[in-house]
Amino acid sequence: MDATWTVTFISIAGIVVIGLLIVSKRMKALEKKENDQHQFSQQLLIAQEDERKRIASELHDSLGQELLAVKSRLEVISTKYSIKKSDLDELSNQMTSAIERTRNLSHDLRPPHLERFGLPSSLTTLAEEISERSGIPILTKVQQHGLSLPPEAEITLFRIAQEALINMVEHSDAGEASLYLEKTGSYVKLSISDDGRGFHSNGVSKGIHSMQERAQIIGATFECNSQLGQGTQITVEVEAKLD
Repeated sequence: MDATWTVTFISIAGIVVIGLLIVSKRMKALEKKENDQHQFSQQLLIAQEDERKRIASELHDSLGQELLAVKSRLEVISTKYSIKKSDLDELSNQMTSAIERTRNLSHDLRPPHLERFGLPSSLTTLAEEISERSGIPILTKVQQHGLSLPPEAEITLFRIAQEALINMVEHSDAGEASLYLEKTGSYVKLSISDDGRGFHSNGVSKGIHSMQERAQIIGATFECNSQLGQGTQITVEVEAKLD
């Protein structure tokens, strides 16, 4: 009888061990798959930013310069031929507007400020420019030093702030907005809020999903709180680098 129980116990133990090994192997495979997906998402984000940079450079160096050359040529032609001043002024204004739109598009695609001066200064400049374009006051409070963020996190936070503020201008009918950036403990927190019309949680836009996906790629938490008539607040928290 003892021998029978021993054999039975060993058999059961063997089955349990084999089961645990199978589960462990599957867990490791799942973990590897998740890591591979995360690395792919990060590589995709970097590739997108590289493409933005290339297009921005083309807009600035090629199209922008060509538009300036055309405007200068128009001014030369106006002095050589008999052209009504009103017609020339209209053409000149259209060219100036096209140059300005090209410059703004180039800047939005790849803000040179971010590489030169870092995230805090870039967010301040972004808020100032959007406020000037839209006429909506944007209160800005940005911690200038000690954030310790990797480049991909800086790019992501900038893109989220950019999209949130543009959405605010285009859709919220806000009277004012705010942008905060601060480090609390080992985390950096970005917050953008407005006093606009807000929306129901079931009406989340494609833009919100895009911001959420960007945050997930860098391992950040993302929250969007909004109610009709009570504005919208977007909050992103990401862990800082270890010094």
